[in-house]
Amino acid sequence: MKLREFFTDLISREAHRRAYVKIPPARDSSGYPVGLKAVAGQHYIRVWLSEIFLKEDRKWFSEWYPLAYSLVGLRFGDQKVNIANVSGRNKFEIDQPSLGRSVLKNFALTPLLPFNGGTITLDCGLVSLKANDIIETFAGVVSDLASHLNAPQISQLTSVATSVASGVQDLLGAGDAETVLYLHDAFDASTLTSGHIFLSSLRQDEVEPSEVWMSRDGAVRKEERGPYKALRPQDYIVLRLEVTSERDDWRSISSIAKPLDMTLIYRAQGDAAKARSNLEQAIVAIFSSPELTDLDKKRIVEGIRKQLQNPLPGLIAAAEENRSADFLEIAAKSVSSSEAKAVAEATFSDVSNEMMRLI
Repeated sequence: MKLREFFTDLISREAHRRAYVKIPPARDSSGYPVGLKAVAGQHYIRVWLSEIFLKEDRKWFSEWYPLAYSLVGLRFGDQKVNIANVSGRNKFEIDQPSLGRSVLKNFALTPLLPFNGGTITLDCGLVSLKANDIIETFAGVVSDLASHLNAPQISQLTSVATSVASGVQDLLGAGDAETVLYLHDAFDASTLTSGHIFLSSLRQDEVEPSEVWMSRDGAVRKEERGPYKALRPQDYIVLRLEVTSERDDWRSISSIAKPLDMTLIYRAQGDAAKARSNLEQAIVAIFSSPELTDLDKKRIVEGIRKQLQNPLPGLIAAAEENRSADFLEIAAKSVSSSEAKAVAEATFSDVSNEMMRLI
């Protein structure tokens, strides 16, 4: 059974619809950018587990073990991929007396992923498992394994993603499991917008959507002109959909970063042949990288061209000292999104030929 089908079967016995609120920008004062619509080829998305709140009506961590799970399906490169994640006690790190408050905030469920259009599916929820030593140990192993999926070069982690999906399914089927809350939704270019989603264990008719707000401290209740108030006791999850055109992990994309740094080092040493070889390797990696949006591929190419023509003093000094110059990060940050949009489309051959002449 596939993992998404397993989730569907797991929640099929639920007789009522859980409360689900997409918090609009007018009710979001979290400080995060919200209301930004994703554009295929230009934006990245990332799904965050923004907040988990566990009420005190059950013996969490002593008799019952909470597991927050997610499954995000989207087009990655030329294939459809499913990225599963699970957060167990090793991520919560709390004990029974600490309940009745938020127990986890800002946990990344996915790495930055380029939005290539099409439909993105999101399944997530909170499950309560009957606690025992085997369950707790297994949950920690699967959760630790899932943390590796937040590496920037997700294309290299297909086997890890498969192992995590299998582990999540085995884990939820290993003992008595009770669905506390769940969500299944799908987004496309017309609906994929940055913001927060509130998911509660209460029924839909028990929550007034217009009173659910997002503050800097988490989800709160607020009437139109009243102050912030605590939500009524309930188990809930808040997800954040991040939409951005900017990466913050350039130096971690090693398939591009390493040959670019070596290009500068060999250039400083006067070895043009090795410099060109490494530069061509980097250009191949840029054009073939499924981790990058089309806009960022243009941004990087333009940034490399600019720095090869007129390198910053720091790049020259690093190359002369035979050390990493963070060439990729510097090149990417030297070109704005608007500048990258203005760069004409070019083939690999055109880019390669032009770059080789600059060595």
